[in-house]
This record gives sequence, C-alpha cells and structure tokens, in this order.
Amino acid sequence: MKFKRTLFIMSALSLSLWAKSTPKKNVEAPQAEVQKEDALDVKKLSIAFGHLIAKNINEIGVPFDLEAIIQGLQEASKGVASPLTENDVVSAITKEQKKTFDALAAKNLNEAESFLAQEAKKTDITSLDEGKVLYKVLQEGTGPEVQEQGKIAILYKGTLLNGDVFGESQKAEPVELNQLVVGLKQALIGMKEGEKRLIHIHPEKAYGTEGMLPPNSLLSFEIEIASSKVEEAPVAKDEPEQALLEQESDIR
Repeated sequence: MKFKRTLFIMSALSLSLWAKSTPKKNVEAPQAEVQKEDALDVKKLSIAFGHLIAKNINEIGVPFDLEAIIQGLQEASKGVASPLTENDVVSAITKEQKKTFDALAAKNLNEAESFLAQEAKKTDITSLDEGKVLYKVLQEGTGPEVQEQGKIAILYKGTLLNGDVFGESQKAEPVELNQLVVGLKQALIGMKEGEKRLIHIHPEKAYGTEGMLPPNSLLSFEIEIASSKVEEAPVAKDEPEQALLEQESDIR
C-alpha cells in the first residue's frame, strides 16, 4: 500500500532543491530589476501559498489542527524547537493514514458485497464466479465471440459504486485480454461483436486495495464489443532481411 507523503517534507524538499538549483548572483542587479522585485505583492503571494498548503494538507487525509499548524510555523520562524522529530511526525501521519485507509477499505468492501448480493437476485442478471462477477445484456450481438486469449476492441464507460466515472472511451480502443483485471476478462469472454453488457465486479476480482482507485472499489462497466479480434499489423517479408543487413553493417 502506498500512502501520500507529508506536506512539510515535500515542501521542504522542493524548496531545498529549488534553492540549490538557483544560481547565485555575485553582481548587483540593475536598478530596473530591483524595482520590479520590490513590486512583488508579498501578501497576495503568501495568501496563495497558504491556499496551496491547505490543499495539500487536505489531501494527506489527517485531521490536522490548522491553528496549531500556524503556531508551528510561527515557532519555527523564531527558532523554537519542534515538539516531535521529523521521523516521529512521518511515523504518526503514516499510522493515521493507514487507519483511515483500512477503514475506507472495509466500508467499500461491505458496500460492494451488499450491492452484488442485491443485484444477483434480479432475473436479468447473470452471475459468474460465485456472484463476484455479474452482468446484464443491454444489447444483443451477432458477430464472432470473444475468445479467452488475444486482443479485442471495445467501447466502455467505467464507474464506481457512487457513480463517479473513472474511465471512458471516446472511440473503440484495443485491449489485450490478459492485461485486464480478472473479473472483467471473465465477463468479456463469450461476448459477440455488437453486444453490450453492464458488468459489476467484486473488488477481489478487480484492484482490491491496490491501484489508484479507492481501496476495495466495486467496478461497473458498460462495454460494447466493437471487434472480437484485433489483427496485428502484418510484417513485410523483406523487413527481417533488411534489419539483418543493417545489423551486419553496424558490426562492420
């Protein structure tokens, strides 16, 4: 599991690297440049930087005390020692993030299983893999069927249980069946060209607690098979010979 790094470390590191990469000027800047720098709206910049800090704080997912953070900034500027070491801060934040992550994972798993259990009762739903993959045929197809191996072309829209869209095609996209999550591959096998299905996948048959989506997300797809088999572009017969000649030329 990967957790987001703390803001103060990212900020300190980025500012440190910026300071090291900024060339030092040994000569005095022209008067025009000095006036231009003096015109900087420090207050506006500071407020904007505060917004940036707040945004990153929110993304960390830990219930910080904003007034205490301001106190820490003020104390640090005066040289007052921190009540915790940097390692202690990182450790505490990581533990809190893990607690939040685990709680969200448990909540999402429970909601996913409840949803699948209810959907499986519907008469127009087909159940696969002990109810962990469900699908409903939205549109019949008449073309060749999708096989267990190979590349196909699909039109799709992927959503989470709350309706958020995490992926959508603008045109038919080629996909390798063996590179798909297990549940999606199971639901696609046997579909005919032109067929469209609504597919629901248990987290265990999708990304589980890995990946970029919320942990233990149930995935739903509306998928239409544009082509049940995408042929690879043929290789010209003289290409291997030409490549060999070029290789021999390089060796010489």
